[in-house]
Amino acid sequence: MIGNALVIGFALFLVRFIATESRFQRARRTPTSVRFPVGLGLRLICRLGGPFLILVGYKMLERADNRFDQGSALLVAAIGMGCLVGEPGEIIVSEDELNQRSLLGLKRRTIRWGTAVARHTQALREVLVIGRDGMTITHSQYHVGQSDFLHELKRHQVQVQS
Repeated sequence: MIGNALVIGFALFLVRFIATESRFQRARRTPTSVRFPVGLGLRLICRLGGPFLILVGYKMLERADNRFDQGSALLVAAIGMGCLVGEPGEIIVSEDELNQRSLLGLKRRTIRWGTAVARHTQALREVLVIGRDGMTITHSQYHVGQSDFLHELKRHQVQVQS
C-alpha cells in the first residue's frame, strides 16, 4: 500500500515539476525566427518514455496469460504511442507567419500574421492563437518563454484578449 502511494506521489511530483521547469528556460533566437520548444522535461518523457512504454507493453504481452493481462499490456503500449503522438510541437515565430510542428515534425500548422488574433488565459497559463481559417496554435504551460511569446505577438500587431 505504501509502495503504491509513493509511486503515485512521485508521478504527481513529476507532472508538477515538468509544468514549472519550462518557465525557467528561454526561447531560442535565430537570425530569421524565434523558437519556442516544449520544456526539456516533457521532451525527455515523451521521446524516451514513449518507446520505453511500447517495449514494456510488448514484453507484458509476451507473458500475458489471461485477457486482463493482455488488456493491461495493450493499454501500456497505447500510453506509449500517446506519448509519441501527443507531444506538443515546437512553435516558430518568423517575420511573416507563426508555425507549429508536432507529431515528430509530420504535422504542421501555419497562421499568417495579418489574419491572427490571440487569447491569453493567465489562470491556465496558455495563449491561444487563432487564424482566419480556424487554424489554432496553443502556447501552453509546457512551452518555454510565455512572456517572450506574448511580446512577439504584440510586436507583430496581433490583438491579444485577456
